[in-house]
Amino acid sequence: MYAEQGFGDTIQFIRYVNMLVVYDVNIIVECQPELLKLFENIDGITELIAAKETPLDFNVHASLVSLPSIFSTTLESIPSEVPYLFPKSNSVISWNPTSELKIGIVWAGSPKHPSNGNRSIGLRLFSVLFEIAGCQFYSLQVGLDRDDIARYNYSEIVVDLGTDFTNFSDTAAAILELDLIISVDTAVAHLAGALGKEIWTLLPYMPDWRWLLDRENTPWYPTMRLFRQNKIGDWAEVFERVRSTLEQYVVVAEIEENDKSLY
Repeated sequence: MYAEQGFGDTIQFIRYVNMLVVYDVNIIVECQPELLKLFENIDGITELIAAKETPLDFNVHASLVSLPSIFSTTLESIPSEVPYLFPKSNSVISWNPTSELKIGIVWAGSPKHPSNGNRSIGLRLFSVLFEIAGCQFYSLQVGLDRDDIARYNYSEIVVDLGTDFTNFSDTAAAILELDLIISVDTAVAHLAGALGKEIWTLLPYMPDWRWLLDRENTPWYPTMRLFRQNKIGDWAEVFERVRSTLEQYVVVAEIEENDKSLY
């Protein structure tokens, strides 16, 4: 099995390895080097190799993104059980104790993606969420867009975790420590969904094919909620809905925490 698309595609379709195990075969997975450590604990993989390494002997090959078609996947038969990734608890981050909800955010995808201008939004739009009491925000952003934190003077509001990430296993370890992730359509959204964490994904008016249309959920990730643009280019309205939903989320979390303290 080999990766031929982006990080998010590889994370999404690596779930099909579990369906190959029943055939009692040796499964070799070739993927991006940044994903090797993340995939180490997937049952059934005989060998992991980095993309462009010397190919090994094999009898059959297929790309990961072809597996849904090979297995004749329908909306009803999507293998949706999560989590299906189980990274080692090797967080490189020292977490400060807090009673606030820990919320991870991502505002930009890879600039190499052909639709990046359609899906990436910039950090400033998140500012309407920073006003909500009871939340501490953590950036899971990597790459040059991390500079937005300093550029817009959010260093006192947003904790920058991206500086500690060397691969997706590090990112996964951080996600497992958070209560909620809010992300544009990028690999981190897939990763949070694959880990079974609550994830709100922000989608443009014309989203990628996998997110379908006219629905707030996705059969690919049961813990994911979709926030779609209702008008091309209008992210402000999306964030008004996210803000309202997050305010309710905080209230519910506080009630649940108070209930726990009674026992």
